[in-house]
Amino acid sequence: KLLPGGWELSPYDPDVCQEVIKRHPWGTSFLVSACGKAVWTSQGDVPGKLHMIWEVEKTGRYCRPSQKAALGKYAGRLLIRTCDEQS
Repeated sequence: KLLPGGWELSPYDPDVCQEVIKRHPWGTSFLVSACGKAVWTSQGDVPGKLHMIWEVEKTGRYCRPSQKAALGKYAGRLLIRTCDEQS
């Protein structure tokens, strides 16, 4: 999918895992950070916990979590945030 203007992939942050990802279903079992760490949402088996590392495919402003081999059976979405003005 095309990353919207003014948004970026969110880095992995343990506080975000507990305060944001864990508390909501987000329409998926996992949210995937910029580095590929996939964290269970409230819809998953162990909310807020790291489950696996995914590949994140990026081409310009297009990006998607890559589901290869055993990952093909899982549903995940990328975690995004508004761009940090300092970046």
